[in-house]
Amino acid sequence: MRILILLLAVVAGAQAQPAVVTGVVRDARTGEPIALANVYVPSTTIGVASGPDGSFRLEVPAFQEVIVIASSHAHVSGSEEVALEPGGAADLDFRLRPRTARGPEAVGEGEREEGWERQLGWFRRLFLGQTANAARTVIETPSVLRFSEYRGELTARVTAPLVTVNEALGYRAVWDGLSFRGNASRREWSGEVRFEPLEGTARQQSAWDRARAETYRGSWRHFLTALVAGRVAAEGFEVFPVDAAGEVPAFGLPLRGGPLGEALAPMAGRRVWLVQYLREEAPRDVDIGPTTPLNGSADASGRVQRSWVQLGVEGLQVSQGGQIRNPDRHELSGYWDWERAADLLPADYTPPE
Repeated sequence: MRILILLLAVVAGAQAQPAVVTGVVRDARTGEPIALANVYVPSTTIGVASGPDGSFRLEVPAFQEVIVIASSHAHVSGSEEVALEPGGAADLDFRLRPRTARGPEAVGEGEREEGWERQLGWFRRLFLGQTANAARTVIETPSVLRFSEYRGELTARVTAPLVTVNEALGYRAVWDGLSFRGNASRREWSGEVRFEPLEGTARQQSAWDRARAETYRGSWRHFLTALVAGRVAAEGFEVFPVDAAGEVPAFGLPLRGGPLGEALAPMAGRRVWLVQYLREEAPRDVDIGPTTPLNGSADASGRVQRSWVQLGVEGLQVSQGGQIRNPDRHELSGYWDWERAADLLPADYTPPE
């Protein structure tokens, strides 16, 4: 198996001139402009509402590839992918199709099916997680959720965008077209999310800054950013290949950084990686497997944050900011599986130096 790490973004430093995306959102049937449509770059805080004439203007980091989505409650969402250079510009003309058949509206408490409250709690645990951040995350629009279950698996869909408010990290997240399925051992979801920073006092902002930095450290995104930058060891990570039997071979010394191509050479043919973050301990209620330090590891405590990565045949497509472009092509277990939707940070979040 060939390990693929595809860099999909040019380096866009803090001093890089942003690119500009402008355009209009119209009704595909009538050609009339759509006011107050949400136009945004998914998984980021970058977004605006279209004006009365349907026009919009977005300033985006100078990534090589940017996906822009336009959504309206009465229309089917549209998306466009554009390639931008620093200081570049693109003009988009969104033509959104009206929804021909509207699904069921949100329901009140008296109309909910029996067992709905229990399923909502189940969904919270599976989707948001059970971390400290999850405990301080509220589902603001639970009435849009519809549940079904079969043989221990919960399925959730929405009739309108699902809104969550994360008081721990200071974000309001809007989940468009969310579809979720999961059980105690496996979860998967599809849809798009956009983040809106909460407004707060200077004291609240300082607390959110600390919480965001703490959440980033040791995360899946932190690891990917370090991998792309050739700073695996410098950022506190170790990576071991795992054989077909699920064991770390005795000869399998950890990957500890260096140029990307050289660093991945020992991992060729390995579809499962074991990743350790040595600078923080995993909570006691997180299953990290055996706590005996691995051969060749710098770990001495045995309670490091330990995760497993199962790669798909396409490998990983990763931007230089650590964002996965094919998220359905890998599976996470261990510590990274414990961190879920309530621990997500926007793709345009920049950790402190």
